[in-house]
Amino acid sequence: MKYFHCFICFIKIQKIPVKCTGEGPVLHVDQTKLEWGTIPVLQPVVKILRISNESCIDANYNAKLVRNDTVYKAEPYSGTIPGYSHIDLNIIANLDDIILFKDQLIVQVENTSKPLKIELSATGQGGTIVTQPSVGSVLNLGSQFSVNPMRKYFKVINKGRRSQQIIWSIDGQSPRKSIHMDGQLSDKSESRWSITPHRFDLNPGASTEICLEVQCDSVKTIHEKILCHSIIGRSAKYLIKTIDVSIDFIKPVIELSTSELFYRIEKAPSDELSIQFNHFTMTNKVDLLLTCLLEVCSPFNLFIDEIYSSTMVRNE
Repeated sequence: MKYFHCFICFIKIQKIPVKCTGEGPVLHVDQTKLEWGTIPVLQPVVKILRISNESCIDANYNAKLVRNDTVYKAEPYSGTIPGYSHIDLNIIANLDDIILFKDQLIVQVENTSKPLKIELSATGQGGTIVTQPSVGSVLNLGSQFSVNPMRKYFKVINKGRRSQQIIWSIDGQSPRKSIHMDGQLSDKSESRWSITPHRFDLNPGASTEICLEVQCDSVKTIHEKILCHSIIGRSAKYLIKTIDVSIDFIKPVIELSTSELFYRIEKAPSDELSIQFNHFTMTNKVDLLLTCLLEVCSPFNLFIDEIYSSTMVRNE
């Protein structure tokens, strides 16, 4: 309580009591709970939180989350809300496990004693195992010569917060039979498939390189469905990825400009023999790099790139 001295017409000094109450910014949130329900893991999902300043003075705020290992984030986490205005915060949930995540967002405002508190909750769904290069539900491996195996390498990474056991298999067959077929042709695709390694453990943040190898002796397009399961702790095996794989096995096709080269030399006794040249062109008619082995017998030689030889390897 303050007192002021007032002089009124030279009358005796009077004491007048004055009262005032100080108050900081008054803020209000449009909701005190944000619930995402069940959402995909490793994908940020945003909800909007509106904070309104119901006072005439600016409000400086700072938003933070209670848990140190939180999967939530507030943007912008700090700033100023003008008087009689509002701001929308992006509250982002980016889950890294298939469990329920709870946290609390605390919004502290300068010159106020009571912070704003918002409860957050979300449950993860899906798998936290990713590959590099990224593989979706469909994988087309393109063309491959039927005489050679197709090999594709992937890095498998655990983006989750718990250790997992990863199991790769082919749909419709047991993992042991589908991965180790001992050179036998699959009844379904007449092809040989192998994934190495097909079963392994991955700690959080760890990675393992796997090799998918496919062989087919005939010229055809083959399709298979590859499955990836995960086991976390003592829980049951859980399907996290299904990949439809297709490969086009083809045969080499070479086009020659001629099928016959004819040489004729008429020599007089006094003439000296000279080298006779004849030209032909080889064209690779497929999109894959083709390695050719060319051989001739004496007295013929091959002359390519200014080099003479009876045997030559050529890449087309």
